[in-house]
Amino acid sequence: MRAKTRVPTHASDLFSSAFVRWKTPNSFANVHANPDPVQWQRADSFFYSMPFPPLRDYECLYSLFNPYLERSTGTVSLYDQFGVKLQELPYDLAAYSSLLLDLRKGEYVSNVSDSFAKAKADGKKLKLQGGARGGTIAVVNQKGSVKNFGYLLIKQPGSSRFAIEHPIHQQSYNPTPSQLPFDSVGRFKAKNILYTPLVFNSTKIGGVTLESRFHLSSGAPVEDHLWLSPYITDADGAVAWQMGNESPNPKSISEKQIERNAIKLGGQQSCILDASQLGLPKGFSGGLGLAITPLTNHTLMKVELKAVEWDAPTFTHFRPGLASARAYQRAKHRQGLATDYIVAGARLAVAAGKMMRDEILAVINIDDKNLPGNPTVEIFASAGLVERVPLGKVPAFSCRHYLLSDLLSGKITTNDLSLRLVDEQATLLMSVIHLDYERRDIAADHGSDRFSTFSEFTCESTA
Repeated sequence: MRAKTRVPTHASDLFSSAFVRWKTPNSFANVHANPDPVQWQRADSFFYSMPFPPLRDYECLYSLFNPYLERSTGTVSLYDQFGVKLQELPYDLAAYSSLLLDLRKGEYVSNVSDSFAKAKADGKKLKLQGGARGGTIAVVNQKGSVKNFGYLLIKQPGSSRFAIEHPIHQQSYNPTPSQLPFDSVGRFKAKNILYTPLVFNSTKIGGVTLESRFHLSSGAPVEDHLWLSPYITDADGAVAWQMGNESPNPKSISEKQIERNAIKLGGQQSCILDASQLGLPKGFSGGLGLAITPLTNHTLMKVELKAVEWDAPTFTHFRPGLASARAYQRAKHRQGLATDYIVAGARLAVAAGKMMRDEILAVINIDDKNLPGNPTVEIFASAGLVERVPLGKVPAFSCRHYLLSDLLSGKITTNDLSLRLVDEQATLLMSVIHLDYERRDIAADHGSDRFSTFSEFTCESTA
């Protein structure tokens, strides 16, 4: 599925080509496959982590699996929001085997129903009290054994709906001393900016009211501390909120994790940024930029969305910054296209005059050259390109949201769709929220650049 031309017959990339979707009678969820380039398929020690949401709000089950012929051995550790280790469990996975870890219990379990089906009946209490406000799960495999992969299944107590998210591998290393990320007049000096176009504060789109929280994690930072300076932009590109810019500190973040109007996280620490606590007007929608130093991975930063009327949450993660986008733009087969972003598994469906499936497209302009975007959404079905829809102007640094059913002038046959966002000059990102009116549930897809795995997956037999 490697991108080979500027104009594809079927719009796809590695992430959108390999994803898992669950459609149970009551739940709708999806997650993409973990990429595993050949050069990372080696017996070496890796640090594999992600933040988990407050266990007072969610039941969480972590599935750990070994896709290799060799054994994978190591430890799974659970940390609280301040990086205090709450639990450490060893594991020894034979070839193609798996384990289930119940985060609320802080122990391995034999099957899903023990943790979820019975929890509804017996009102299972939270045993891992230190995780009540959230924390970090980290997997470290022993040097000389192969790494493994995992997904975190997230569910509200008593609900049949669930969401899925995944950690990210980092090379294991010893952090270096932190450098203060401020210039001589106290301005934050960022090494990169991570983005998500999924900021909502009681925002109604497609008949559903959306709210956002963001779970930020340091993982294993390359320095002793990870510094973060968040800001939010609106549909016109103006800064609607910025931490420390005459704004009170968010109550959801401990004062222990704030220094000089920036977030300061030590190793394995995490915090929550709640959009409802930032003084944004009701109905606001926009994008979040997360200025960081030192460099870290975007997958460590999670987005929690909730459809209020349906009491339906879902999770996804941030997008990488401009440096990554510029690297993707250099691919020869891209032929100079500034934006080439993909989301698969979309759908537009109507039955008996009622909307059954729809999509919210979230587009943010991250171009540092102050360029306005003028993007087009290309809609692909199984037979190829169906329709091109101009979105109009997307001002510099702005974030805008579109309902797919509002964009289309004609009828599209009900089937799975891929959405491709293209722009000739400006660098844009696109994420999508899937709306399932039948199940009263939502799922989110962060989207990916069509050339994002171009350099890692070269189709070569050796790395």
